[in-house]
Amino acid sequence: KEGRVFEPLPDDIRAKYLERVTESPKPASLKGRGFITADLSRFLVVDDGGDALIPIFNPEFKLMNVKRRKLDDSNGRYRYDHKGNPNLPWLSSNFKDANNVVLIEGELNAMLACAVLLEDESTKDFGYMGMGGSKVSLPYNLEGKTVYIYADNDSAGEEARVIWQEQAIEKGARTVYQLRLEGDN
Repeated sequence: KEGRVFEPLPDDIRAKYLERVTESPKPASLKGRGFITADLSRFLVVDDGGDALIPIFNPEFKLMNVKRRKLDDSNGRYRYDHKGNPNLPWLSSNFKDANNVVLIEGELNAMLACAVLLEDESTKDFGYMGMGGSKVSLPYNLEGKTVYIYADNDSAGEEARVIWQEQAIEKGARTVYQLRLEGDN
């Protein structure tokens, strides 16, 4: 929604969440998704009975919501644990300061890209934004940034590329590129 103000979760909720971040076992709902324990610790992912709790921070690193990837996906694979601020994208911790931003279809895909690419010195100036579907709007300023858009090679991915390119330009992106790979990644 245009002009909507997103408010961080209260400090007590943020504190309770951060207290749970430990070297806990890998959530069963992330089995086979490519994450190692160090990645999960880096991104402050918490195991909750097999569910993965994924914190969603804004560019100022304020906790905006917690997205749950459920082990039992009979009623949908994902849900937000707190009312308000649904469908906000996952951001890498360097998003605000990066001159280049990669918009990626899927929060987990963005997390994996960040985990792999931040190890490469040539990609240190790249921030990552992972979005849960083409209907997610870009809520944050991209003023002066070079933006790369990656979405799956299917109809939803094509829709995402078109929508996100328009929104990136509206949010001040200097240049926008679309990345296309074969298959549903």
